[in-house]
Amino acid sequence: MEAIDFKKLLREERKRSKQKKQQNFQKPEKEWQSKKGKGESVDKDHSDGNEGKTVTQYDWGYPNGFLGFRELDLNSICKSPRTISYSSTALGKHSPEGPITKGNKTGKIESEKISESYGTVDTKTPLSPEDALLDWLQKLPSGDSGLGEWKVMNYGKRRVCMFGEKGSLPPPLEEIAQELVKRDIFPPASCPRPNHVLLNEYQPGQGILAHTDGPRYEDRTATLSLGSDVVIEFTKRLRSNEIGTPSSMTTVSEDNLDTENRSTSSIPIQIMLEKGSLLVFEGDAYANYCHGIGMDVLRDITSDNCLNATSGKIIPRGLRYSLTFRHKKKES
Repeated sequence: MEAIDFKKLLREERKRSKQKKQQNFQKPEKEWQSKKGKGESVDKDHSDGNEGKTVTQYDWGYPNGFLGFRELDLNSICKSPRTISYSSTALGKHSPEGPITKGNKTGKIESEKISESYGTVDTKTPLSPEDALLDWLQKLPSGDSGLGEWKVMNYGKRRVCMFGEKGSLPPPLEEIAQELVKRDIFPPASCPRPNHVLLNEYQPGQGILAHTDGPRYEDRTATLSLGSDVVIEFTKRLRSNEIGTPSSMTTVSEDNLDTENRSTSSIPIQIMLEKGSLLVFEGDAYANYCHGIGMDVLRDITSDNCLNATSGKIIPRGLRYSLTFRHKKKES
């Protein structure tokens, strides 16, 4: 019986692995060339931080706009701090209204009609802005940088993705940013337009520790929620002489995705974030309150301090995405 040469097998395995990596590296370039030949939109200069790596444009089938907020009744829902506002119906849950066509008595634009303007597939199914946006989010690539691609966090294991660290925002994020300016959520006279978006994907049970977004951004943020409902909590930040007391809780900062920040105490303020809703907070709520979502929880139960739901309401958790729009300051 011939002896097995394990060193030879290991060399061959390493060679196959190296060839596979080279094929994966070349794949985006081939896809870009293929799209270019078909006249599809591509962005060869978009980089995720890996020099020399070519990334195709993030496919979005509605270049002429589609996501605009249908009903945005944004109200201040908190007495202290007063700088928290909320709308339960920001993103349209149905297809946009349009001219009645043959066989369409509802007045809603169907994808067959939209395909002429937006380049979508030719079907009879009414389009939902939320479904279109969810589909786009789920098709984003995965990687290790978190810049323009989904990255799995070391802590909490949720996936995150950032846009705006380098280059402009891709559609549809640019479309939403323009809508936020148009609706005076980022008033041009007093606040720079959003140029940075943090995406979070929450599987059932996943959450995020109480944190502040930190001084790298202007003190105003707007978060669009998709998918499952969830409860977010705002808690007053500790004063310096309160840090280290038994009532304190560890918090983290989004400045560096895995770093620790200050602590919080006191009774948290709850807000139920519904699918398609928009949460805006600024000023005092941004700088002096931490916000977070319970970890390892499969359902939320509202308390007496929930601002937009009755106490004792049970909210099962499912797959959820959050899109947080803010303005990143120029680094000196």
